[in-house]
Amino acid sequence: EGATLLHTEYSAPLRRIVRHMNKRSDNFTAEMLIKGLGKEFGRGGTTTAGAVVERAFLVDCGVDVAEVRLRDGSGLHYRNRLSAAAVARLLRELTTREDFSVYQATLPLAGVDGTLRWRMRDTPAAGNLRGKTGTLSIASSLSGYVTTANGQKLVFSVLMNGSSLDIATARRAQDAIGALLARSRP
Repeated sequence: EGATLLHTEYSAPLRRIVRHMNKRSDNFTAEMLIKGLGKEFGRGGTTTAGAVVERAFLVDCGVDVAEVRLRDGSGLHYRNRLSAAAVARLLRELTTREDFSVYQATLPLAGVDGTLRWRMRDTPAAGNLRGKTGTLSIASSLSGYVTTANGQKLVFSVLMNGSSLDIATARRAQDAIGALLARSRP
């Protein structure tokens, strides 16, 4: 009481925050968002509370949660587990949402920006494939959306892991798969 408000700072719109997070693969932002989910829709501003909210969302999307284990918001925890089928199911379900175009625009575009800026250049995937990367010392992934040569829109998920995984080789394989999907005529 008696205090004077000097300034109010408003957050950027969520679409800008998610765009920044996805394009740059900003793990800190992902961690803050999961805590925010827990605070707004769960039992507190913790990673655990946010993971409960995320899990409920996945169930609503028809994802088999037996194929999912969430330990953090960024995906950096080595005990996180997702199947490619679970990721693909989620991505497919997102295409049915009214705000899908907003979400899709947050994903890096192959050969153009974000974590895919230098990948799949000079292939049919460049300027076409939108995807999210994920990398740990023993894992590399690429999941997203691509349009084929005959205009079919595909959802894909490539998850690679193991202690002997060579990340550069994994990325080359993912890029080859992305280019093959873009070139295909299903």
